[in-house]
Amino acid sequence: MKQLKLNIEREEKIVNKKIKEEFNLKNATLYGGYNLFSDYLASNGLDRLLEEELGGMKAPWARYPMPIVCRTLIDGYALGLRNIYQFEGIEGDPLISAKHGLDKLPDYTVLNKDLLNHFKSDDDVSRLRRVKAKQVKGILKGIEGNLVLEYDSVVETGYGSQEGLACGYNPHKPNRASYHPQLCRERKSGLSVWSRLRPGNTVSCTDFVEFLEEAWQVIPKRFKRKRKGLCKVLSRMDSGYENDRVMSWNEAHGVGYVIKMTMRGDIWWEICSISKSMYEKRQSEAGEIEFCSLFFQRSGWSRARRLVVVRWKDDANRAQTSLFDEWGYTYSVFVTNLDWDEEDICRFYDKRADVENHIKEARYDFSIDHISTQSFYANAADLELRLLAMNQIILFAKNVLRQSCPRFFASTIRRRWLLIPAKLVSEGRQLILKLSQCHPYRHVWFRYRENFAT
Repeated sequence: MKQLKLNIEREEKIVNKKIKEEFNLKNATLYGGYNLFSDYLASNGLDRLLEEELGGMKAPWARYPMPIVCRTLIDGYALGLRNIYQFEGIEGDPLISAKHGLDKLPDYTVLNKDLLNHFKSDDDVSRLRRVKAKQVKGILKGIEGNLVLEYDSVVETGYGSQEGLACGYNPHKPNRASYHPQLCRERKSGLSVWSRLRPGNTVSCTDFVEFLEEAWQVIPKRFKRKRKGLCKVLSRMDSGYENDRVMSWNEAHGVGYVIKMTMRGDIWWEICSISKSMYEKRQSEAGEIEFCSLFFQRSGWSRARRLVVVRWKDDANRAQTSLFDEWGYTYSVFVTNLDWDEEDICRFYDKRADVENHIKEARYDFSIDHISTQSFYANAADLELRLLAMNQIILFAKNVLRQSCPRFFASTIRRRWLLIPAKLVSEGRQLILKLSQCHPYRHVWFRYRENFAT
């Protein structure tokens, strides 16, 4: 049977129409979703806390008081600006200026000078830490069950002669000067609880007990009440925090902890002395895993503590083997003051991997690895402002967008709900924001406002 051929002309050329350009659109903004976001920040108490803690830092006749300056920086970082000089792009934005009753936002040079001139000591930076702590404490009061605190540190490589840069542990660029911020996050809320910028020649546990004391002040009192020796606060840390002072502090405060141990020689000899009969075999998603518990006192410890040893069969064909794996096992060891089952201890620690996503978001979406000024304390203040902005995005996603875990990263929230082209118009002495009628979330926008209004 012959196949019929249809003589249909097809147009396959790419069309590129000429369109004239004119820069005469007034009161247009790229950040149409900021109207909703800013209203939520005002309702969650951020503005009031900034006024309480930062009021009076500048002269009464200053055009831009410090609460306005810091709110502008928080807004900009929440909207995705990476450096202070990029604030030049939103200086004349009609929507952000109108929301704060200003003709224009502070110039980026003003923002930079205010950080340098008004954050000259740790006490000055602590004003911002208190803003974050008060807001977080109010959120933590409503959490049911236990609080779970996760601690970590991150290396920020420097590229100049900024104050406080020092050479230390830098896995990405060895022998380069850096900062070494310390961070504490609460797992259930996802919020940054406490933080501190440190020189690069520190390690994870440098002055860490003092950091624990500071973060402990943010925890509501009802979680600190002890029952059977423990309170309702749990913590998990990696091997950099395996230190007798750290564990003793947690024990004295009734905090249940799980810390991964550094695999030095003494722990290897202890593992090699464990008989095979002491291990309990269990099946998991990854295959067969063996568990064992014992009490052990490491050199430098004040007393013996419970160790949980977990091992599993390793790949025998890997390129490099260990001196101590004659049976072909990979080992992990945890020290803890909890009496949980060994498998529960391991599962609890494994969930700590989510803190890496928290740091990844802070780095890529809020640029905490960017060093803004030459001054150490100004940079410390800038770190706190970026983490404050991150907390606001997390709260916005939870309380307004009603996203359950896992939530979208900040970059996705900006793209879908904040970066919306709009035009600000005035009708009958009232400002109205004209948003696109093609916006995919226009039908549920009223529901977002109801969410934080209630």
